Amino acid sequence: MRLFILIWGGLFIVPLMAQDELLRGNKEYENQNFDKAIEWYEKALQKKPGSPEILFKLGNAYYRGEKYDKSIETFQKLLETSNLSREFLSKVHYNLGNVFLKQKNYDEAIQRYITSLRLNPNDEDARYNLTYALKMRKKNSGSGGNNKNKNNPSSKNQNSQSNKNNQNNQKSQQDKQNQQKDNKAKSQDQQNQQNLSDRQVEQLLQGLRTNDKNTQQQLQKIRLNNEENKSHAGYKDW
Repeated sequence: MRLFILIWGGLFIVPLMAQDELLRGNKEYENQNFDKAIEWYEKALQKKPGSPEILFKLGNAYYRGEKYDKSIETFQKLLETSNLSREFLSKVHYNLGNVFLKQKNYDEAIQRYITSLRLNPNDEDARYNLTYALKMRKKNSGSGGNNKNKNNPSSKNQNSQSNKNNQNNQKSQQDKQNQQKDNKAKSQDQQNQQNLSDRQVEQLLQGLRTNDKNTQQQLQKIRLNNEENKSHAGYKDW
């Protein structure tokens, strides 16, 4: 599983009053002292509330420190921030997908990876993790057979009654058979739903690839048209 760690290079400006705490947090993070890193990032956030850079780093530190609920809360707060680029939003959703994957919440992880890919169709890490999440969801979807012994009301008194008990046992066995049929049908329905969902995801990925190719082709046409216009204009554009 690949957690996207963003090394910030001037995408956001953090005021000098929060820089010291941020740098200390970065150092602790690099040394894998995640609890200490969290402390410094939280102090930095107090000085600069709502800073996208600090929230992103804090969410990563919570993730590395296995504080998954806090990591989700932090990344979701980050998504409420305005004026974030599509590329940056893609990375936030990608990281959220990784947190949900750690919690084995495969449905939510899949949705986050899909959102990430919608924002950035070329993100191979998101595509890789989406495939992994789909595989894990399918692997765990057929494990719901733990209710086998719920419908046997006469089992405790089996040795204490005679003719009456035999009738109850026959009825119980029939009920149990009916329940097993229902469970089998239900399991089949769930599997069909699962396969349909996975197919839809694959269609979505194919659509994203196609849209990206179309976009590139349109951009190429625009460039060619611009070059033709420039040659007819008889001057250099700078």
